[in-house]
Amino acid sequence: MNYDELTPGRELDAKVAEKVMGWIREDGHEGEIGWIHPPYDDKRIHWAAEWDNAGLPNWLPKFSTESAAAWEVVEKLRDDGFIVTIEGDDDRVGVTITEIGGGDIGTCWIAERNRDAEAICIAALKATETQP
Repeated sequence: MNYDELTPGRELDAKVAEKVMGWIREDGHEGEIGWIHPPYDDKRIHWAAEWDNAGLPNWLPKFSTESAAAWEVVEKLRDDGFIVTIEGDDDRVGVTITEIGGGDIGTCWIAERNRDAEAICIAALKATETQP
């Protein structure tokens, strides 16, 4: 998938939740749409949430548009052993995610965007796409 073509919004937030943050996508029954939720041990899980037509809960963090939510992604990547570097100014932000394996620096994934949250999400999806 070409993640560079994705734009900030709920679709990108859902991809990050599922592919990076470990959220679970449940299949719908008999033609119903499925839904997405955090892992069962996540303190955020709230079964009384409202789900939209795409199966996304109203409390799904806005990873791609809000900096605070994007920092949850950075923390998760660091907990998973990646090095995350963020550089830029008010006009452009670059995010580099580096995999470390056996003490050696491995593959790097890079994303540049106008906003930090979007750049973090795109780089995170690129990095986690290749992970087992």
